[in-house]
Amino acid sequence: TLQTSVGVFVGSEEHGDNCNNPLIIATELCRVRMRKDRRRESIRRCKARFPQIESEYDISWEAEERETDEAVAARGVEFIKWLLARKEKEIAVVSHGGFLEQTLLAIGHKCDPLVACDNFTP
Repeated sequence: TLQTSVGVFVGSEEHGDNCNNPLIIATELCRVRMRKDRRRESIRRCKARFPQIESEYDISWEAEERETDEAVAARGVEFIKWLLARKEKEIAVVSHGGFLEQTLLAIGHKCDPLVACDNFTP
């Protein structure tokens, strides 16, 4: 997802399109499903490969077993609350299919449209 974000949203200096690049934030709230073999790379390594991205350390990693759908959905709801609290008016989310599926399933029946839903007001 970091590579996809940079590929889509960061201009190329060689093509002269490096202005107006949006802020890209890597947050653990919308990361891939936790399991033993899927820990995010170290922040130092991420910064070296993707210097354009603001990143957080994966402090909530506790994967002795595969993260349940319910846990992913709960994290997704927290992500939506975090997202709605941001000052930006235009936001793109780049994440993993499983995370997005569980998040949308968790919130889909609770509000329409999402931004008018009292359950997700930060």
